[in-house]
This record gives sequence, structure tokens and C-alpha cells, in this order.
Amino acid sequence: MNKGLKALAVATTVFMFLVVFGGTMVTKTDSGDGCGRSWPLCEGSFLPMETIESYIEYSHRLISGIAGLLITVLLIWAQRACKERRDAMFMVTASFVFTVIQALLGAGAVVFGQSTPIMALHFGVSLVAFATVFLFTIILYRWDAKPTPISFGKGYRFSVLASAVSTYVVVYTGGYVVHSGASGGCGRWFPLCDGKWFPGFEGASGIQFMHRLSGFLLMVIVLTLMVVTIRRYKERRDMLLAGWWSGALVVLQILSGGLMIWAGLNLFTRLLHATLILFLFGVQTYMCMEVLRQHRGQEETVEMAGQAQVRPSTG
Repeated sequence: MNKGLKALAVATTVFMFLVVFGGTMVTKTDSGDGCGRSWPLCEGSFLPMETIESYIEYSHRLISGIAGLLITVLLIWAQRACKERRDAMFMVTASFVFTVIQALLGAGAVVFGQSTPIMALHFGVSLVAFATVFLFTIILYRWDAKPTPISFGKGYRFSVLASAVSTYVVVYTGGYVVHSGASGGCGRWFPLCDGKWFPGFEGASGIQFMHRLSGFLLMVIVLTLMVVTIRRYKERRDMLLAGWWSGALVVLQILSGGLMIWAGLNLFTRLLHATLILFLFGVQTYMCMEVLRQHRGQEETVEMAGQAQVRPSTG
């Protein structure tokens, strides 16, 4: 595989990470209005105003623009170099599409303002844009790799997919907590909420509780998946490592959430909390890609065998 394409894919992945990180910084520092209602300019100017909020918002827009250019070039190059690999083309195309959606949501939030549900969705879309270009990069670096043949059970495939979906739910509820102003809904209590195990589902405490509940369920799913992977699929070293990483990251994610509450929503802990979920989602989407690829390969093998059986004899 072309080294230049690999390098571009790595650069795009790094910038996609910076887009997500920068968006988190904008949200956590309340810098969304740092450039006013002007987009793509900043208060009608090509340069930011002399305020911290303006510099943060402007930097996020600049990095997002570079990431958009990189993913566009990557898609064009991939159409020439990777057209025989459907998995690669799917990933890079999906990343391009979600990058465009992400940009439109961001621009819409600046110019028109957006509701809390849409703003929560913005972070989730950014996450998918990052994960898909991350997977595309992995495909490039493992272009000729032949993983150990192994049959993943139907239940295991479902569990892998469920863990990724659950992570996205946690991401969405976390975004909803931030954009609805419910970050302090449980005070400085963790794991309790205002000293209660069940504060109800109303108001800021209810929104915060829903996020914590979804995070706890995610931890149960991911740790169970890790144990099953270790016991049944250790022949696949990549899946074994992914299982271990998922387990470690989900525990760190929960702990960082507690640390964030205990530290009074300190900026560093909030950025750490968002970064860990990004890495966790990346690992889980890799596991999804592998189990779906193996399942698709099995279906194609069965189909080819069936065609061979019904093919009329020429003797």
C-alpha cells in the first residue's frame, strides 16, 4: 500500500482527534459564542478577537477546516488506490459524510443556535467521523494481513455491536448533560446523586442520573465482553488486546467521571473524561469491524459452496 496514502490517513486521523478534542474544549469553556454569530468568519473578520473564548473557537474552526480538506483529499486518493476494498471505501466515505454533517451542525449552532438534543448529537457525529477514518487507517496498515481464521459466535457478535451502541448512548447522554446545564445536577456526589441511589428522572439530577446509569450499564457490558474474549477468542491476538483495552478504558472512563465530579468539574478532568470515551469508541468500532468482516466472509463462503453444488456437470 502506498506510503503517502498511509501518511495522509494518519494525519487525517490525528486532525479528526483534534477536532473532537477542540470541540470539547469549546463546550467546556463556554466558547461557542467566541466568534459571535459569524461563520466561517470570526465576528466578520478572518482573525479572532482578542479574547480567550474567541481564540478557542477560532482554533477549533481552523483545525476543523484542515481536517475537512484532509478527508476530502483522502477520499479522492482512496477512490483510485482502494477501490477493490469495499471495507476501506466504506470507512473513508463514511468519515467524509459525517465530517460534512458535523460541520453543518457546528455552523448551524453558531448562526442559528440549536436545541440541546441537536448539540448533544454534534459530539456523537464527530465521534463517528473520527472512528471511521481511524478504522480506514488500520485497514491500510493491515492491507495484506491474514488474521487467524476463527468463528465468532452469534451472541458474541451481538455483544460487540451492543457495546459500541451503548457507548454511543453514553456519549449522547453525556453531551445532553453538558448542553442542558446539568453537569452539577448531583452536586459533588459520586456514585450517589445528591446522597441518593435513585434521585428520579426529573430535572438536572434526573438527566445526570440517566447518564450515570447508562455509563454503569456500559461498564457491565464491556467488562463481560472482555472476559468472554479472553476465554474464547485468545487465538485472535488483536481481539484479545482490543478486549483488554476496552475493559481498561471503560473503568478509567467511570473513574474519570467520578474525579470530574469530586474536582468540581475541573477543565482537565472534563477533557480527560471526553478523551477516554473517544479512545474507547475507537477500540469498540475496531472489534465491530472484525466480527462483521468475519461474518460476511462466512456468508460469502456458504454462498459460493451452494453455487458449486447446483452448478450442472459438464462431463
